[in-house]
Amino acid sequence: MAWDFRPGMRVVCVDDQHTNRYDVSEIVKGSIYTICWVGEGQMQSGEFVVAVRLVEVPSRLSVRGQPSDKPFRASRFRPVREANIDCLRAHLEPRNVEVAA
Repeated sequence: MAWDFRPGMRVVCVDDQHTNRYDVSEIVKGSIYTICWVGEGQMQSGEFVVAVRLVEVPSRLSVRGQPSDKPFRASRFRPVREANIDCLRAHLEPRNVEVAA
């Protein structure tokens, strides 16, 4: 994966397909979330992948009466591109432009 996910990073969901056995929607495509944990997660298939936990989804489904805080596959998210206000301010600065007569 080309992104360096880290706790505190804001990400946007790009894949909200139901992937839990209960077919419950937990994340919404286009919504922005904050990562609180990054690590290796084991998917239902047994595959190990880069995974994230999200601040906005603190405790997922209950399994046998116990909260299940299983992570989401990191590939379901992309970093949010935060606008850099400085580059926008540069366009507002007056410039001395010489015009040939």
